[in-house]
Amino acid sequence: ANQLLVKVRGCAADKVRGRRPQGLDWLLGGFQGIPYPVHLETTGDLANEDVFVIPRIEPSPSLETHVEVRNNSAEAIEAVLTAAEQGGGFSHAPCPFRLRGGEAKTLVLKDAWDKPRLWWPHDPHLYNLDLAITAGGQTIDARRQRLGFREVRVAGPDLFLNGVKALQRRSSTLAYWNVTTEERQKKEIAVLRDQGFNGYRMHLGASPRIARISDELGWLVAPEGAICDPHGDGVLPEFWPAAEKHIRSMVKTMRNSPSVIYWCLSNEFACYYMKGTPEEKDAVDAKMVALGAAATALDPTRIWTCSGDGELGGNG
Repeated sequence: ANQLLVKVRGCAADKVRGRRPQGLDWLLGGFQGIPYPVHLETTGDLANEDVFVIPRIEPSPSLETHVEVRNNSAEAIEAVLTAAEQGGGFSHAPCPFRLRGGEAKTLVLKDAWDKPRLWWPHDPHLYNLDLAITAGGQTIDARRQRLGFREVRVAGPDLFLNGVKALQRRSSTLAYWNVTTEERQKKEIAVLRDQGFNGYRMHLGASPRIARISDELGWLVAPEGAICDPHGDGVLPEFWPAAEKHIRSMVKTMRNSPSVIYWCLSNEFACYYMKGTPEEKDAVDAKMVALGAAATALDPTRIWTCSGDGELGGNG
């Protein structure tokens, strides 16, 4: 059998601090490595590059599925995209499409779903959506996307889950839980549930692995970006493009998890904690608002927050 070896180099703190998101100073040295799953993916000329599923309950249940497709060849290709729930209870209408050589586009499928079983903390039901691209009677690309049918919305100060007012009574978990065993994490969640909690803030490090387990257990989570140390007055200009890349990766990687109910971009980073003049604080707050806009562009179904920074001095 073939083996895939992946190696990462250690990074000196002075090469990272203030240049890109790192979490807390003590996290940087203690928890380096590969936090996200690694795999090798091969595709043909036509590829399904990403899927974003958006279940909607109001005004009536429906599923909206955004699919990024790309033609890696130099020639135009005509194909059909299909998507159906694994158990046969739902399917999107087939979507014929044509891509020029080298072209990429996002296809949007939207169809009513009759009486879906909703995802709830007490009943975290999950579906599998099987997607396929076919051309000339042959399957060119196939993908399975897991989803929970639930809708989160905010009205004024209130958050609603499936139309019911909800409150995240959260604890916080740090990035090193990403490397613990699944059994140990499930045990910790059970203990926290007995204490009255119903979710986590993934403090200073989002984890798809933790989100996957939370999806299965009905545990409400708020992934948090690693934007913390140093505070906003201590970062270099190159920090901000790296921060946007970091936030975009977090959102795009985890936006299909039903357990994720909102995004948290940072912790104690901007106006309330940094040093500087009011104008300097406003400038950092405005950059955080821009990061929030980038998150919303990728996922308009969830709100975003910044831990410990109030409303970003009024800019939030």
